[in-house]
Amino acid sequence: MLRPWIRWAVFLLCSSLSVSAQQPQERYERPPRRVTVDIQVYLPGGGTPNHPIAILLTSDDGRINETVFTKRGGVASISGLEEHARVTLLVPAEEGVYQTTSFDFTVAEGRVVVPLKPYPGASSFAVSVGDLHKPNPKARRLYEKAVKDLERGRVGEAESKLHEAAALDPHYIAPVALVGRIRLRQGKFAEAEKLYQQALEKDPTSVDALTGLGIALSGQGDYRAALAPLEEAGRLAPNHEVHFHLGVALMETGRLDRAEHLLRGLASGSSPLSASSDFALGRLYSLRGDRERGMDSLESFLAKRPHGPVAEAARKSLQQLRQMPPRPN
Repeated sequence: MLRPWIRWAVFLLCSSLSVSAQQPQERYERPPRRVTVDIQVYLPGGGTPNHPIAILLTSDDGRINETVFTKRGGVASISGLEEHARVTLLVPAEEGVYQTTSFDFTVAEGRVVVPLKPYPGASSFAVSVGDLHKPNPKARRLYEKAVKDLERGRVGEAESKLHEAAALDPHYIAPVALVGRIRLRQGKFAEAEKLYQQALEKDPTSVDALTGLGIALSGQGDYRAALAPLEEAGRLAPNHEVHFHLGVALMETGRLDRAEHLLRGLASGSSPLSASSDFALGRLYSLRGDRERGMDSLESFLAKRPHGPVAEAARKSLQQLRQMPPRPN
């Protein structure tokens, strides 16, 4: 009844990715290596905060005692930590109550999500141990320039810079993942799948690559295969994009109750995917034969997004639902 929405529901997320490094086997005792730790704070609904959040850092050896403020979107980085350092992060709550969480940072950990409760302003940290070596400086500059090119709509120029950055530093997966995002927006899902597989070979805990792989597989109609990477992404760092695409994959594989739970949470909140979730719920309720709820969801979608080709598809689907006989009481 409803055409797939996966092609228009993909959003370009130009976020930095961390790479888990292989620890070499050495026969001599070497000094501790330094790592960069990336932190992402998520709000209770899975979104990211627009205002800075203070994170107080202390280490067991007393050498670290500082406050780090997240940037827009709840992102922060801590550089110079020893790879086995134990660091305590304190997030001040609005009521003045502190929630304490300790992490043992090791290379093998990769990425960790730690719940922060009952602090009302943030539901979890996603913490990833960065690559032991910093990205090639020229590769990093090329990547940053590519992001700006994309913001200006210069896709070809951006791709050229991203390919050059990946060639300069094969262990730097951010350029590969960003090309994957471009392929998703172009509807080239098979190509995107290969790129995300390449990224995951170097960093199996990359949430961006796991999410992108799930979207690419869904775009090819293989929703069952999409479930595994999307479930893993949701376990590592739940967010609106993961919840939406996981909800779609669950719906298309017959897991309607859990899909409804995820999609209704997005549709009723302030998520940027609220309208998309209404559209998806229209399909879910039509699969159930629930005419009234299907119409309500599509009408809600049209109220939020009344123009464009998807709106036309929603109107056609709404008309079809109106022609269905109501369910008997």
